[in-house]
Amino acid sequence: MINKFEAFTNNIAIINKGIGQLKNEVMKQFNLRGNQGMILFYLRQYSEGRTLSQLSEVMGIDKAAVSRGLSELHKNKYIVFSDYTGSKRYNTPAILTETGKSVIDKVNEIICDIVDRVSLSNMSEDERAIMYRSMKSIAENIETFQKDKSRLQEVFSKTEISSC
Repeated sequence: MINKFEAFTNNIAIINKGIGQLKNEVMKQFNLRGNQGMILFYLRQYSEGRTLSQLSEVMGIDKAAVSRGLSELHKNKYIVFSDYTGSKRYNTPAILTETGKSVIDKVNEIICDIVDRVSLSNMSEDERAIMYRSMKSIAENIETFQKDKSRLQEVFSKTEISSC
């Protein structure tokens, strides 16, 4: 019998892996790799641009990975650095060029079509809305649980833990 933990984590893992593979396939069509597409996606939301630190925080990945992505995007003229004087770009916002905007708009259109095909193929709009609300609630609950160590200690205190 599959328990709740196994069912939950297996389904999340399958979804995460599938999304990653689909995202990579779409990115390949535009000669984008790794996190470059997500950098473009987040920059598209902020016309004033975002710094390396801001992108790292919102994307949940380390600054080195963001820096590599920004360098490649800059080299390919998808982004520019505002007010860049030739010194370190660390705190200089990256801003999308018209080429970058065009690329991410096309990527977004394709991804939205895939999401619709995947999430609407066997569920109604109402079911999909409930699914998104549930996923958001679970994500928020997990974040809250992670931040509040006393809740974890409460669980530990209810269960006898023995060494293996």
